[in-house]
Amino acid sequence: MGHHTPFEHVSFTFGVENISRSCSHQLVRHRIASFTQKSQRYTRFGMRSRDSESNKRVEIEDLYVFPQTFQKHPSILTKYRDYLELGRRLYEDLLSKGVPAEDARYILPNSAHTSLIMTMNFRELMHASNLRLCQRAQWEIRSIFEEIKVRVFEVSPFLSEFLYPKCEITGYCNEEKSCGRKPKKES
Repeated sequence: MGHHTPFEHVSFTFGVENISRSCSHQLVRHRIASFTQKSQRYTRFGMRSRDSESNKRVEIEDLYVFPQTFQKHPSILTKYRDYLELGRRLYEDLLSKGVPAEDARYILPNSAHTSLIMTMNFRELMHASNLRLCQRAQWEIRSIFEEIKVRVFEVSPFLSEFLYPKCEITGYCNEEKSCGRKPKKES
């Protein structure tokens, strides 16, 4: 009947792994949710917990997000890898000199992997999906919400039908530039 308050009593908890810190900053903007994010203060960056005792070096591609747009430019991709490796060496050097991890983390870029647990009531999940499933949303967060929709469907096909971009509700696009799915709102 159009009442969404009952959806506030349904909640979902998701484990979100290996996203960029940049993406996690977008996620935490959804304030009607609870988040527990992997600490860069207490966790040594660049080591997986299972590898921390052996000090086994983790591949650079396993530590950072590599946007697909970078893949189209091999010279940029090489510079990006070199930049990340330089930062990793500086981070490790800072730690070896006794700089606390909470200070050494200042040199880590937004592309650094993080993991988090997110709990959101379904009404807020609907709202977040309205924004984040839009084709104009940033690719990384859009892919998270595409996966969330799949996971909700596994639990409740009925509820998953409520997860769609906002233009499906309004019938028009209110973004600066439409992706073409719906027309721009006429003035």
